[in-house]
Amino acid sequence: MFKKCDKIGYKEVLPGIRMKAVVYGDKALMTEFLLKAGSTLPAHDHIHEQTG
Repeated sequence: MFKKCDKIGYKEVLPGIRMKAVVYGDKALMTEFLLKAGSTLPAHDHIHEQTG
């Protein structure tokens, strides 16, 4: 998949961490994250299969 990068459509989910879905379907989701330097994404898990 190739996509032009843009700055719109992101949602801040935690301080310094923004995300947006870039590809999705009935059984798959690909999300892009933008993290500011020094921010951390807490450990977590998902009940469904993930793609990265």
